[in-house]
Amino acid sequence: MEPREPDLGPVEDSATDLPPPHRPDDTAGGVENTWGAEPYVLSTRRPRLPRRSGPVVAGAVALVMAFGGGIALGRSDLLPSSDRPAQFATLNEAYRDLQDRYVDPKALDPQTLTYGAIRGLVDSVGDTGHTTFLSPKELAAQKSSLSGSVTGIGVRLSVVGGISVIQSVIPQGPASKAGLRSGDTIVAVDGTLLAGKNIDDISSLIRGQPGTTVHIRVGRAGVQAPLDFTITRAKVDVPAVSWAMVPGTTVADIFLEEFSQGATDQLKQAIDSARQAGAVALILDLRQNPGGLADEAVGVTSQFLKAGAVYQERDRTGKTTTVDVRSGGIAPDTKLAVLVDNGTASSSEIVAGALQDAQRATIVGEGTFGTGTVLQEVDLSDGSALLIGVVEWLTRDGRQIWHAGISPDKEVALSASGRLVVPDELANLGWSGIQTSDAQLAATVRALGQGG
Repeated sequence: MEPREPDLGPVEDSATDLPPPHRPDDTAGGVENTWGAEPYVLSTRRPRLPRRSGPVVAGAVALVMAFGGGIALGRSDLLPSSDRPAQFATLNEAYRDLQDRYVDPKALDPQTLTYGAIRGLVDSVGDTGHTTFLSPKELAAQKSSLSGSVTGIGVRLSVVGGISVIQSVIPQGPASKAGLRSGDTIVAVDGTLLAGKNIDDISSLIRGQPGTTVHIRVGRAGVQAPLDFTITRAKVDVPAVSWAMVPGTTVADIFLEEFSQGATDQLKQAIDSARQAGAVALILDLRQNPGGLADEAVGVTSQFLKAGAVYQERDRTGKTTTVDVRSGGIAPDTKLAVLVDNGTASSSEIVAGALQDAQRATIVGEGTFGTGTVLQEVDLSDGSALLIGVVEWLTRDGRQIWHAGISPDKEVALSASGRLVVPDELANLGWSGIQTSDAQLAATVRALGQGG
């Protein structure tokens, strides 16, 4: 529904170039998601708001504090509109002083400062990782991500405690073919050490034009010496869904990467294929899923519920509207468990919340990110855009998820040495390897009565 693609590919572009629409930071559980510039609860029903002639007035004071990325529009007032709040006088004062006193005038680039000020304005409303500002490049990257295609190496990257960690690798992408895997820590890119760098800096180093190469050094658990990879960047088709049977069980693990266009259809295909392979129970893995299109969240949920609400929308006036399940779901009675973590956001939380309220599935893992607004894109005159939370969403039963998240029925954390295991790794790992590497997945299999 949505928060985590520019040039990088999933690391690549939204965070990878997008700031993400969903982007957990250290205060939200220690993970900065880079998949999409804020993931996104982008509803497919997005009426265009009229462009305002005056400024959006939220958060003027915060803008002053964040003026390191302020604004430079010449020597006139920043906001000459007669209806600006009195507090904006302080902003103009800070702008003038910065222009007059800053030691490096060349650093006062008008566009950079303008975008920095807008980001400060947006951040001040408190819809962290959701309501956001996207530059023209970031907006294009996000739309590319939601279309299921990105350019880069094909990984989802997060920063945990100042360390760059690969959360997942896109099947058949450049990184996957080169041998990178989830849990690897990226130490250096083209000889530049990454320790302490933020996600935007890292993404800028990794992404690039298709056909160019990037040299990546990684650390891997159980391997003493660092590993070096030379990877050719490419356009990556990102499947929204991948799946595999859990070895030694009749459980299918279905990993939903994000709610991009076509996610529902891909899920249905995965369920059909899993049944043909002998699956009698399903795991819907929503870990590190930043969200996506609200319409796809409804479609995915509707495969597992026969009737009732998926979620509720509440607008700024307090009016509440129910968004209902669509008929024709293909797995309303199949045994089901859902895996979540603190990177599960937006549309992912809609799905998890609906299935939990309906007592349709056991929710396993860790508390989710806590995104609670539906975004509407408002285009700005230079090709940039605001993604504004115009509607708050509540779960099927009316629970508020904003800033709270979904609490799992069964709390399970990854061990310090553990990592998120994706479906294409299951066969090689086997059941014993899954238990060692991914305690959350193993616990979810047991919650379905299998796995020993």
